[in-house]
Amino acid sequence: VAQHRTIWARMRQPDAHNRIPIALNSLLIRSDDGWTALIDTGMGDKWSPRMREIFGIQPGKGLIGSLAKYGVTPHDVTHVLFTHLHLDHAGGNTMKSESGELVPVFPGARHVVQRGEWVEALSEHPALRESYVEDDLLPVHDAGLVDFIEGDTEILPGVRGIVTGGHTTHHQIFLVGEGENQLAFMADLFPTTSHLKPHYHMAYDLFPMTIADKREEFAMRAIDENWLCVFEHDTEVTSGRMHRDENGKVRVRPVNLQDSVFVEFNIEDLLRS
Repeated sequence: VAQHRTIWARMRQPDAHNRIPIALNSLLIRSDDGWTALIDTGMGDKWSPRMREIFGIQPGKGLIGSLAKYGVTPHDVTHVLFTHLHLDHAGGNTMKSESGELVPVFPGARHVVQRGEWVEALSEHPALRESYVEDDLLPVHDAGLVDFIEGDTEILPGVRGIVTGGHTTHHQIFLVGEGENQLAFMADLFPTTSHLKPHYHMAYDLFPMTIADKREEFAMRAIDENWLCVFEHDTEVTSGRMHRDENGKVRVRPVNLQDSVFVEFNIEDLLRS
């Protein structure tokens, strides 16, 4: 642990519990065709004081408050797309009603997820149990709001899920747009710009060797195709374009998401949940 702490301290200073600060960034996409999609929902607000302390959850305006900034209510969201279902990516799916019942936050939205990810999330396997929360998932399924996909899929016009594995068996990233106007929501393949090196992985990565190989593969694609990459957990550089420096190392050139133009889509700034 001490060795790992020393390495990470060069980039992001850990606290006394060996935790580094991370953001919970979601992406709002609004189409002229009338649909509004949200990628991932953060941790939600159902956490006890004890769990807030353990995870170091800081108070904020929350996902609903962030959506309101753009004039969007939960009822306006037509699709919620999941990179995977870990508690920090699907926790905002549900909330407690005034009567204390768990209900979907986005009652009119189709919740789209890889079928294999859903199965593993509810498997209660000892290695997975701490990463998933049934209360985030079952109320949405019971309301008939879940749509399953299998493998790489175009979910909406110009919005594709690409399975990478590595972090979880069925983890996926999302590509939005076409040609030179592509945005890549990197999720936990590249959670922050400190994870550009293939072997710099998180404790929650189930398959470190797979994620190292996939980082090499997708970094090359991101550079060759000039993707605007969004980093879901980075507190400072939330979006940018990858390139190789004079030594061949992958770097990120920060780009303000709001300065980018995407045909057919109105892609909003990152939402802090």
